[in-house]
Amino acid sequence: MGLFKSLKNANTDDNLHKGKDYVDASYKYWKLKIFQSVTRSLSTLVKLLAIGAFLGIGLLFVAIAFAIFLGDVFNSVILGYLAVGGLFLIISFGVFLFRRKIDTIIITKMAPKFFKK
Repeated sequence: MGLFKSLKNANTDDNLHKGKDYVDASYKYWKLKIFQSVTRSLSTLVKLLAIGAFLGIGLLFVAIAFAIFLGDVFNSVILGYLAVGGLFLIISFGVFLFRRKIDTIIITKMAPKFFKK
């Protein structure tokens, strides 16, 4: 009987050590995976904000120039600015109407990047 008890204790200690190693390796893996996801998300957010800011500033200058041009065409600067404002309202309403389709497109494009193996 002493032989079986010593084998049982040796196997138990070995399995316990293997289990601890597995838990430690899993912890390190998930820690690295979370770090990768957070840094990728943060990087995407920073790029999106930078591109959005410059695009917004550019769009602002184009809108002002277009409003001045339309003001010359209509012989009234106020009408030019109102026309450009109306154009932005129409575009905003269109985006609002198609917001669910836009969400679907974004999710479809982002899912493979987020869930890749």
